[in-house]
Amino acid sequence: MCKIITPDGGEGGHIHPHVDEPIGVAELVRDSLVQELTSMADLMAHWHMIDDPEVKHLLMHTIEAKRGVIGSLYRTMREKEDQALKDGHTH
Repeated sequence: MCKIITPDGGEGGHIHPHVDEPIGVAELVRDSLVQELTSMADLMAHWHMIDDPEVKHLLMHTIEAKRGVIGSLYRTMREKEDQALKDGHTH
């Protein structure tokens, strides 16, 4: 078991077992994806509010990097979901 610190402010986070089944992996990746999308929304809102061109330019590079991370997480989640659905049809 592994303690995962979550942003919900709970006492010490949640305890989760390690997973290797495709559906469990997809769920954990989906949770990371949701967190990244929320972070991206905040970053975009801040970018929109800032008038300083230099800071805006630097934030744009950060946004571009985050888009790559989000794309990678989404592809991984879909692959694991597809694998779980395929495995479910073979039983």
